[in-house]
Amino acid sequence: MGYATEAEFQSIVQGTFERTLTAQTERAVVVAREMSTPEGGRIDVAAVDQDGLITLCECKLDRNAGSRREVLGQVLEYAGSLNGMQFSDFRRLMSDRLKTDLIDAMRERATGDFDAAIWEEKVAQTLNGGHFRLVIAVDQLTDVLKQTVLYLNDRAAFSLLVAEMRRVRHNDIEMLVPSLFGDETAERKLPRRSASPTVRDADTVVVAATLAHPEFKRLSAYICQPKRSFRDGLRYLGFYTERTIFPEFPAIVERRPDVPITEENIAALQDGSDLDKRVAKVISGGLEGSAGRSLGERQQIILLDLEAGFSLQHPIHHDGPHAWTQGQRYTKSAALRREPATTDALSADEG
Repeated sequence: MGYATEAEFQSIVQGTFERTLTAQTERAVVVAREMSTPEGGRIDVAAVDQDGLITLCECKLDRNAGSRREVLGQVLEYAGSLNGMQFSDFRRLMSDRLKTDLIDAMRERATGDFDAAIWEEKVAQTLNGGHFRLVIAVDQLTDVLKQTVLYLNDRAAFSLLVAEMRRVRHNDIEMLVPSLFGDETAERKLPRRSASPTVRDADTVVVAATLAHPEFKRLSAYICQPKRSFRDGLRYLGFYTERTIFPEFPAIVERRPDVPITEENIAALQDGSDLDKRVAKVISGGLEGSAGRSLGERQQIILLDLEAGFSLQHPIHHDGPHAWTQGQRYTKSAALRREPATTDALSADEG
């Protein structure tokens, strides 16, 4: 179908960026549109994720070769502008566009136990080292642009990829069809990230659980940030902390992604179904716990049932140099049931 104007194309890229063009991991991300640079430039999309990785994106319709060279120069100019920037300055520029504080925005989206000081240090390291993920979004990828991206990724230290954002219609359905070029080469040049590898046909999610595991033992539920995303098809939930995966894997009974924590909602749920009553009990129990929750918030509540799940004879130990997960990681119940002693053995069994 194409795009009528460059402004329309830019608006669509910005509006769908978080779902299509962030680094392809399950880490939380904060996205700002039209972020200013100290020199007066304006980055179409700037994003920073829970690992501290910063993505800079510029959009350009395929009008002519000159416009393609222009957008390449722009994204490099913006990367140079942010290179060596202090975290406080980056925080201010992002916060101006978000209309809220950057750290608060990440804290709201983050998975697992979020430590603002550690995250600030990660972002500062990215800024100091200039290890940005550069993205050029176009409506049509040309052979000349492919050659340029391949050459730069082969010769330069920075990471560059192109997103082709085709707009198509099938009968009465209009679709956006994104595809990435140069992403594998580009991702290899980025600093090591904590995101977990993809496991095919995963049916179990393991969450970071310093506080969540004791809460599960008390409430038979997992409470986390509202609208936190999980894969479809999950059947079980496990817990990881202090280099150990606990042996209990309760079944997921019900997931309610956005629950108001109010006295009115508790009262309404207590008059509802059996599952509603369980949710009300979890809300009340969560408020009484030590997780710092209070009335007026919103939470995601996942009801769990250990009898419908399974337990291992022993916990699974992790001996790697990095945490097995800092947020959530997916695995297979079949591999878990074979009682691996370590996470390396679990991975070797495709779990």
